[in-house]
Amino acid sequence: MPDSRFVAALILGLAVCAGCDGSESDGTVYSADATGACLTDAGVVIDKGPALIAGAGSNTGLRGLVGGRQVIVVFHRNASDAEETESLFEILDEAAGRSPALLDRRGNAVVFWKQRPPTAEEHATVRDCLLPR
Repeated sequence: MPDSRFVAALILGLAVCAGCDGSESDGTVYSADATGACLTDAGVVIDKGPALIAGAGSNTGLRGLVGGRQVIVVFHRNASDAEETESLFEILDEAAGRSPALLDRRGNAVVFWKQRPPTAEEHATVRDCLLPR
């Protein structure tokens, strides 16, 4: 059951990150509300409810289906906190033998594609909908 270990380690890591200092910001601060509205307009069905990781150690998160692929976007207070989550995802992906193409961080947002890497169109849908506060 590697998935349950992956989820447990991810939740633990995000909970630790919740205590990160948060005083620095080195990138754009994206908004879950604005991003969610854009994704909805693009035809993506969004769930703002508690996803497995969305919201843990972050301001909020979104989960949705883009072209049949599940995507989770976790929004942190700032880019420094998001870098912590990105590092955790990279460690867990390497341990599980998953492709690094499943992960993308922009500013305070970390995008995780659950099943397999997105197509260029799917990636662009999410990337183009990451909107600032």
